[in-house]
Amino acid sequence: FLSDMGTVQFIEFDYTEFSGGIPELPDSLTDFSCIFCNLSGNIDNLTTSEAGLSTIYLSGNFLTGAIPAIAMQEANPGITIFQVEGNDLWETTIPEYMCTRADAFNMDDDEENDITIGADVNVCENSCCTCVSSDCGWEVDDPLSPAPTEAPAPVVGGFCFSGSNTVHVQGSGLVKMADLSIGDKVMVRNDYDKLYESIYSFGHKEDNVSTEYLRVTTAGKLSPLEISSAHMVATKEGRMVPASTIRIGDELQTGTAGNTAIVKNIRVVTRQGAYAPFTASGKIIVNDILASNYIAYEESEYLSIGTEVQTPFTYQWIAHTFNSFHRLVMLLGKSGIISEKNNETYTPSGVSHWVDMPHRAFSWVLQQNSVVASVLIFTSLLFFASVSILEKVLLFVLNNNSFFLFMIAIGGAIVLKLNTSFRKKIHGGNN
Repeated sequence: FLSDMGTVQFIEFDYTEFSGGIPELPDSLTDFSCIFCNLSGNIDNLTTSEAGLSTIYLSGNFLTGAIPAIAMQEANPGITIFQVEGNDLWETTIPEYMCTRADAFNMDDDEENDITIGADVNVCENSCCTCVSSDCGWEVDDPLSPAPTEAPAPVVGGFCFSGSNTVHVQGSGLVKMADLSIGDKVMVRNDYDKLYESIYSFGHKEDNVSTEYLRVTTAGKLSPLEISSAHMVATKEGRMVPASTIRIGDELQTGTAGNTAIVKNIRVVTRQGAYAPFTASGKIIVNDILASNYIAYEESEYLSIGTEVQTPFTYQWIAHTFNSFHRLVMLLGKSGIISEKNNETYTPSGVSHWVDMPHRAFSWVLQQNSVVASVLIFTSLLFFASVSILEKVLLFVLNNNSFFLFMIAIGGAIVLKLNTSFRKKIHGGNN
């Protein structure tokens, strides 16, 4: 409808939610403002006004791609304000002609004639921005995120993804995180040997909770990863680190082994809904970025106990080991050793009971003094490491169709133990 507004010169749609990209603009338009409008796609349509734009406010949207420097100069040579901070623009910089105008107009003391150029740090680096990110006067958050109809349920820990992320489901293609179900086979590796694993549980699954996420934009990826700050992602080296430690310029591992994506922008957004699917490997590919199922309790890859004890245990290994008991129960149910029933129950805030109590307990332990915490943690790790070994043995047996041999081996071990005990008793009696 904008293109039909033949004589309009100024348009301001700030905080109006749209779906889609920048529309084709009227030929007469000179001033365009759409701050936090939920706009997506590229900014090529900023070059469609024959009159030429002098002011452009597009802060806080989801615009991607590069700034078309030549087309912008031809269409909007008299630009005085250009603010695009809080978007997902990457591998681009401020057009040189804007920098030339800024240098010329901003030299004198007349602030009314100053040229304003604002963008995020990755766009402004080695460029001529007059302000960067929120310094331009707009908070780079997302006020348009839908608010829940009731008071939001408390989020425990923040071990989740937003529902708008997508994963590849075997037989269904790309599926939104919010639409996943237990039993869906999701991609955990995407190379010459694609690997899918079933979702056996959700650590968190709640549609009506308002949650803060880091929106991580990477080069070449049209869909940024939205992930809670404590949730872990894979770096170039394959290390699982909390998302809060990721910085612009870091390289994240994609779903394809050996391929990486450079982080171009990071911003905080608020979304409704929180989802944390669990797989057998403890990994999942989300928006083509390899991520963990789990969180870290510190801004570190490794567990530290107080300030005195630096352990060699990664949070990825700890969380996966602690979850081995849950996976073992699922395996025993599927193999028929125990009754297979629905063991998936959730708290009112959508946190799995398999996760809720251990999460609270571990958080409490980390608050104790180093001696108490060390004893409790290492004792627990010994137990769950044993469970993890049993899980691997049972998984090997089931995968190799050798359950009968497994039972024979267990029976043989029991008979051997009883025989040994019997011999000792006889030997002791003869003495």
